Amino acid sequence: IALLDGDGLRVGGPPHFVTSILGYTPFVTSMVELATMWDYPARMILKNAYGPNHPPITHDLIRAWTRPLLADNAAHALVGMTKHGIAGFTREELQAGTPPATVIWGQFDTVDPIANGRQTAGDLHAPFVEIAGAGHVSMLGDPVAVAHAIDKASTR
Repeated sequence: IALLDGDGLRVGGPPHFVTSILGYTPFVTSMVELATMWDYPARMILKNAYGPNHPPITHDLIRAWTRPLLADNAAHALVGMTKHGIAGFTREELQAGTPPATVIWGQFDTVDPIANGRQTAGDLHAPFVEIAGAGHVSMLGDPVAVAHAIDKASTR
């Protein structure tokens, strides 16, 4: 397995009052539509995802990333994902398993601390590869380095 900018750990859903609000899908649909009307929120997210060596964050690039959020049932899917948290493992499950693994992380990831990636690599007894200059979505910041790390891991 290759863990890219994520430690594979389960993260619970939001507090109950948030899930109550999210249960009202028209509200979420309206919030998504409002959020996609302005470039600023997506621009900040994309700058973080790409890292400091990002391409120009143009209106067209932002639209390429936000257009899927306006598809039919996108809000419903977001509600479902948010209510249930992020699927993953407990630390104990990671430590008990011994699948061949590599943990790959962007040097400038500000969403998940690099220490989390190093911890998961330790739990899995797996190599840890830091992608220089990349942000939270390291495959955007340096796809060649990520592909090289995965290729190297597959030959072990």
